[in-house]
Parts: sequence; C-alpha cells; structure tokens
Amino acid sequence: MTLVMVPSPNTAIWRVGYRPEPLAWSGWEHAVNGVFPGRWDDPNGRFRTMYLAESLVGCLLEVLAHARKEPYMVAALGEIEEDPEDAREFPTLEPGTVDRAWLGPRCAANVVLYGKYCRVTATETISALYPLFIAATLKDGHDDFDASVLKSGGARTITRAVAAHLYLVPHVNGVEFNSRHGDEAKMWSVFEQPQDSPVSGQITKLGQSHLEEDTPELVRAFELLGLTWANWP
Repeated sequence: MTLVMVPSPNTAIWRVGYRPEPLAWSGWEHAVNGVFPGRWDDPNGRFRTMYLAESLVGCLLEVLAHARKEPYMVAALGEIEEDPEDAREFPTLEPGTVDRAWLGPRCAANVVLYGKYCRVTATETISALYPLFIAATLKDGHDDFDASVLKSGGARTITRAVAAHLYLVPHVNGVEFNSRHGDEAKMWSVFEQPQDSPVSGQITKLGQSHLEEDTPELVRAFELLGLTWANWP
C-alpha cells in the first residue's frame, strides 16, 4: 500500500490569522517546550505547520471551538465561590462567550494553495501507515490505528508522530484532512520547509479582510458552536 497523495484544491481557500500578515508562520516564542499544539504539528520542533480550510466558516469553527460551553466546565465553575471584589476587578469569561477583543488582532485571508498533500484518512494511507504506528497507538491507550484516531483531538501524540513521518517523505507538502467539527469541512496543514520565508512558498494571498461581529461566516460559526459575545460591565 502507498500513501494517497492529492493535488492542492483548484479553488481559493481560507486562513484566519493575525495582522499584519495572517499567513506568517507562528513565532517559535509561542511554542510550549518547542512544540506547537496543533494536531499536525511537529513533536520534535523542527518545522511549523499552517492550517487552512476550504471555507471561512471552517476556519472559524477550528479557532473558536475552545470557547464552547461544556456542561462539565459550567458545573465546575458553579462550585467556585468567587470574591465579589475580585469578580469586579478581574472579570472572567463565562463558558460559551467570546471577548470582543478577540476580533482586534485577527483577520481572514483568501489564498491559493499549491503542492501535494497526503489524504491522511484515505483507506490506502491508513494501510500504509498502520505497521508504523499501531504499536504506539495501542501504547497511547487507543483501540486501533484507524480514521477515528487520526480525526481525534485526543490522539495528538499519534497524529503529530504521523506528521513528523510525512514531513520526511519526498514531495509531501502537508496533510489534507476533514475537520473534527464536520466531515464537510475540508482542511489542509502545510509543513514549513527550510527554504521558506516568513510565509510558506506553497501559498499565494489573494486578499485580506477584517472580521466584524456581523461578518456572516462569523455569525454562522457562533450559531454552530453556541457562542455569544461577552457582556463586560
């Protein structure tokens, strides 16, 4: 069996990043112990990874999912007795809310992507990777090395190991995968290469736009994730 390689999409795709250049690689100073937290980031800290999505809604679902109101979190917070003075001086966000300041540094970029990407959950790809990762997968507490593991946010030890392996395969520019928030949300991770400038050589920016509270795609992402804007006093 061999890896399933697919060309980059023939339509423009999206990235949500930071001004002034949303396509810049994240600075290494933001890594924790030299490693970034994404599903397809390098566990050895040799390269950085950029994430893009087929739609702007798909991007926003990925970057905002952490703010969702989780029932267990709400229950845990409800048991905390907060000093009223601390609450006034150091307000904290309620689960399921987003501070409007989130909009300030961020923007959306419409881009063209080039290169070839490993369709990581394709049947043949899984078959090719299985002998290399089944032992580590079982040791990590999972039942099998399969598509569910490769789509799991809780299997990052495995998905990052897969990314590190694919990085060394000639002519692999990154990974094509489906978002954990819905199979229809197609995404790509692009691996940094030694010759890259602050922006990947596999990407050309077509345009850049502000994100506002009434941006339709942002409104839709809030609806899907059950989010609201925080009401600060």
